[in-house]
Amino acid sequence: MWTITDITERIETQERLKQSEALLRNAEAIAHFGSWEILLDDVHHMKWSEEMYYIYGENPLSFVPTLECFQRYLSPENLKRMHAINEKALQSGKSEVLDYEIMRQDGRRVFINTYRKAIYDENGVPTKLIGTTLDITKQKENERKIKQLNETLHHEVQIQLEKLREKDKQLQYQSRLIQMGEMLSMIAHQWRQPLAAIGATTSYLSARIAMGEIEKEAFQEEVEHIEEYVLHLSKTIDDFRNFFKSLKQKEKVTLEALVERTLSIAKPLLTSKNISIFTEFTCKEAIETYGNELAQVILNIIKNAEDALMDNGVKEPMIWIKTYSNEQALFLEIKDNAGGIEEALFEKIFEAYFSTKLHKDGTGVGLCMSKTVVEEHCKGVLKVHNEDGGAVFTIVLPK
Repeated sequence: MWTITDITERIETQERLKQSEALLRNAEAIAHFGSWEILLDDVHHMKWSEEMYYIYGENPLSFVPTLECFQRYLSPENLKRMHAINEKALQSGKSEVLDYEIMRQDGRRVFINTYRKAIYDENGVPTKLIGTTLDITKQKENERKIKQLNETLHHEVQIQLEKLREKDKQLQYQSRLIQMGEMLSMIAHQWRQPLAAIGATTSYLSARIAMGEIEKEAFQEEVEHIEEYVLHLSKTIDDFRNFFKSLKQKEKVTLEALVERTLSIAKPLLTSKNISIFTEFTCKEAIETYGNELAQVILNIIKNAEDALMDNGVKEPMIWIKTYSNEQALFLEIKDNAGGIEEALFEKIFEAYFSTKLHKDGTGVGLCMSKTVVEEHCKGVLKVHNEDGGAVFTIVLPK
């Protein structure tokens, strides 16, 4: 007697199982991803997937994974962490994760990422730990390289920032030298008339004394005139010194006061060059800002307008200064009739060391520093456009 049984379905199932296992092994090999389990019996048998042997650098034909062997890969600190995470997985019943480092027998350091979870019997007693192991050495190496690159980049950024700070110091120093030159030029102009008057008075007195025609009262009167001239010279020095002080102190001041402060310095020289000044003040609001620095910005713009008017030989040179405001900001406009600025230069005009006055040893420092003062120190905006045959510089300060 015999029986015949159709086992086609069983054979197909076994074949599919073999294919699935092959796919799993290939997937583990590609991802450097292994799986394992530890039986919670008296011996604590371990079972590794094929990829586990390659991750740990062992030969699957000769190496038998045991807890004792496994512990040799770990430092005392990592071994302690491993015991703690296993205990946590047994108690929580959840999947627990741990990253650690191993030292293989061939001396290679490998970084491992693992997940583990406890399996329980029908009575809720844990029977084994199962888990996955992922080789993240390349990831850690990439992280180390990125960190190193970031540190290098940070160091390079610091170096470049230091260079920019040094350049900014040089820029400020050069700007101060230019201001000193302009200041001396304006002082010389304002001193010329009083000095000429003092010279004429002393010559007159010397001549009268030589001729024996001097009278005490007349002599005293002329001496008093000289004293008045000297006081005027002294006051001029004080005005200029206060104007050009680099005070890093805010003050409550109106734009009109700043304009008047500036014109008290610049107007005599402008008048001597037949430049007419027109003012239109419609904003009387006070603002807390760096008044002295803003006044120097105004002076720099006016001096640029003066140079443009003289260079272009404008027959009736004029400068208009206007203030106004809206709900958000205060505005100060300085306009001239010198012909305006070439459109191609608008983007460059505020750049450091760019100048349209190279034939006059222009340095390009003034407008760059002016923009720095307005936008970085005073948190405003400095912009320029052409209008009616002239350039219009606008300072916008937030309320």
